[in-house]
Amino acid sequence: NVKLDFNGMVDYSQVIPKFNIKSKIEDLKFTQLHLLDLPSDTLSSLSTELELNFEGNTIDNIQGTIIAENTNYTYQGNNYFLKNFNFSNTAEPNGLKTLSLKSDIMDADISGNFMFSDLYPSSLKFMKVYLPSFSTRIADDLDTIREQNFVFMIKLKNTTPVTTLFIPELKVSANTVIKGSYNTTQNVLDLGVTSAKTSYQDYNLKDFFVSCKTRDSKIMINIGSQELNFSDSVGLDNVTLKTIIRNDSIRYDLAWENENDNIKNSGNIAGFLNFTQRPNIEIRLDESKLVIND
Repeated sequence: NVKLDFNGMVDYSQVIPKFNIKSKIEDLKFTQLHLLDLPSDTLSSLSTELELNFEGNTIDNIQGTIIAENTNYTYQGNNYFLKNFNFSNTAEPNGLKTLSLKSDIMDADISGNFMFSDLYPSSLKFMKVYLPSFSTRIADDLDTIREQNFVFMIKLKNTTPVTTLFIPELKVSANTVIKGSYNTTQNVLDLGVTSAKTSYQDYNLKDFFVSCKTRDSKIMINIGSQELNFSDSVGLDNVTLKTIIRNDSIRYDLAWENENDNIKNSGNIAGFLNFTQRPNIEIRLDESKLVIND
């Protein structure tokens, strides 16, 4: 059920284990070896060439490198191939970390103070500042969470092997970029996303973007796309959704304007949501404008 060439050592004599291994794995069958329960395909297998040189036992304390080459995963008769995967993580005595991932699928770089295990709870603490009425549903011990202060840059390349395997309806173009910074001490978030083409099922976005910034105790989020197509014949041009979140309220402005002179559709819908009286929510629709040409 597996052909394995192994050379190296694993040291568990200390609290933090160390790995220094070179290995070639051929046709590792997960189900037969009881590593994974995959009833949909009991013959799925993995082949790869591994080089491990790191210490650690969690995603947050790993230091060193993990390299995988010529990785092939066979599932339900389909092959998913990854030529190169290179992960490295280093930490300075002051706690600053630098994480780097290079692969066929994406390149990613993160640097600063960060703990993956604290990202979700720290995001809840972050939102309490802007939507305090939701704080009753958020644990009180979030104040003990360690500081998150880092910058990040992710560039997607060929995501087809991953999306085909896990979300086959999703397609994301190469050179999609996700970048920004996050500082929990100052409650600052800067996030930018740009993608030339993104689609999910029958929905297609051209020149899609997301911009999120925190300034003066408010979150400003802009989402838009040059084209939003619901089918081959139905769609909207120049779609933007602008929102401002502060003091338990969300102000929104949705707009679109088709560029086709023969089918002139445009719209602007603006309004306000207020959560201060939860569970009751105040919903207000400001003056709006719709132009529909059928």
